[in-house]
Amino acid sequence: MYRTEENLHGTYYDYDVTSGGETRRTADPYAKACGTNGRRSMAVELERTDPEGWKADRAPERQREDIIYELHVKEFSWDESAGFPEELRERTGRLRRRIPRCQETAFIRPVSGI
Repeated sequence: MYRTEENLHGTYYDYDVTSGGETRRTADPYAKACGTNGRRSMAVELERTDPEGWKADRAPERQREDIIYELHVKEFSWDESAGFPEELRERTGRLRRRIPRCQETAFIRPVSGI
């Protein structure tokens, strides 16, 4: 374990791991934050990363039944058997308009760079 009195918040770091005579640079698998694509670890004070109003944030009230889906829009909508017109397939924003219940309840977040 590394300890220091210095404030390292926002500092990137790596590990050099040697095995079988070969040394590789790697990220810390237990890091709380990382750089682009997870290639470097970052020391953080998580409290300093909280957005304004975070401490007052509360979970939404429970509904009679909570249904949570995680899906990939392309895989969900690409085939004609899904019932989406061709111009709406694989399109995040358009998918939300197409599913009536999603208009009020869904949070669809596009993910890029995968």
